[in-house]
Amino acid sequence: MIVLIRVLVRGSKDASAVRAALASYLGDPMVRVEHLRGARGDKYFERVVEAVRTYSGKEFVIVLAGKRDYCRELEDEVSKYEHAVLVRVGKADVRNAMLGEIISYLNLGKAMFRASLGWDRHGKSYLLKVASSKIIPGLKVSPGIDTFFIPGNGGVKNLESLLSRSLCTLPLIVKGPAGLHDVYLGDLRVASIRVPDRGVRPDVLFTSSDVGGCCVGLSDVAYRNSNVLSTYEGISIRFLRSVDSEVENIIVPWSGGKDSTTVLLLAFKAFGRSSVKAVYVDTGVDFPFNKEYVEEVSRLLGVDVRYVRAPVVDELLSGRPRPTHGDRWCTILKLKALSTFIKEEFKGSSLVIIGDRDAESAARSRRSLIRVDGEGVVNAYPIRLWGATHVQAYLALNGVPLNKLYLEGFYRIGCYICPALRSWELYILLRSGIMEEVAKLPFGKLLLGAGKG
Repeated sequence: MIVLIRVLVRGSKDASAVRAALASYLGDPMVRVEHLRGARGDKYFERVVEAVRTYSGKEFVIVLAGKRDYCRELEDEVSKYEHAVLVRVGKADVRNAMLGEIISYLNLGKAMFRASLGWDRHGKSYLLKVASSKIIPGLKVSPGIDTFFIPGNGGVKNLESLLSRSLCTLPLIVKGPAGLHDVYLGDLRVASIRVPDRGVRPDVLFTSSDVGGCCVGLSDVAYRNSNVLSTYEGISIRFLRSVDSEVENIIVPWSGGKDSTTVLLLAFKAFGRSSVKAVYVDTGVDFPFNKEYVEEVSRLLGVDVRYVRAPVVDELLSGRPRPTHGDRWCTILKLKALSTFIKEEFKGSSLVIIGDRDAESAARSRRSLIRVDGEGVVNAYPIRLWGATHVQAYLALNGVPLNKLYLEGFYRIGCYICPALRSWELYILLRSGIMEEVAKLPFGKLLLGAGKG
């Protein structure tokens, strides 16, 4: 079986330790461990580089190196390859680390693929995969962060209003834990904000008068990073084709968001446009821009899209309380509607391609890259290692527009009664006038009180 992630270590005992950690914490068959044998020194350096080259364009490679095997030159050499990263383990050898520590190092390696961003001062462009020594100053890569651009004029103006300062085009946002967000213009951190789950305005923690040098467009960044994006695309397509060569149905749940649109493109390239069916689950309380976007891109790409109704509005009409963080019953209804539709409408085996990414939640990062969901249904997650910046740039590279909500500054999209709407999204909705539009929709007035409590 072809895998998505390959872990390289030096010795057989190191490999045994990593396998034990994976078995205890993840148990994912799509992660393979390989040891390189032999003594340390120059020959080890050469063996690592040779192994990394072997999997070029085929798999994401994480090299784990203990203190006795690590050197900066090796890390820089490995990082030259778009599909590979090196993680320094804080023990003499990998096998000396506790199993939980090994998983932490693996999670760091996965995060490096989405968050190792740099800035080319000469070419005036963000770089979407660089060596650790070239990462934007102050950007600390960890499993708890994601990075995304504010690509639209509306989003830039919303951020300018919050910060009370002017910004160049395409600010970079580093989304960290506890609602912390750093704002970069090129390689300069110009602001920090905290985005609480409650309230209608984020807290501005820090602002700088530095202008930065990021007057660049998303399409320019996409073109500058076409090699990185092509590598990520190729690995993801190869992964999808390896899942089941005999599958009868290729299905993409399509929300109108950037991630599901990206996996839709990958599915087209992996299996052919005519073989792929997209399914839009309408809750009745989706932002109207989502369905409009699906219809627009369907016409642009020639997508065969089916529409399914989830009875969320029915539940609200019956008096059921609005969904909360602790009771997201709307999600359960949406997934059930999708599952029922697939089983009733598609005969035979089905491959369901889902746009989940590790950065979205710790729970998602622990899920297997392949999951069997009932008889004849296999779920696959090809962009788990991608960052939001990679997704945004990939769509731009393929000439696919973004949903209007992203252009206003949203990180994620969904329903307008969603409990996951944070103070930043509510600030955008209020400032842009979208809140008034939504208030006229079924149960739209629930959004008016979303930031309270």
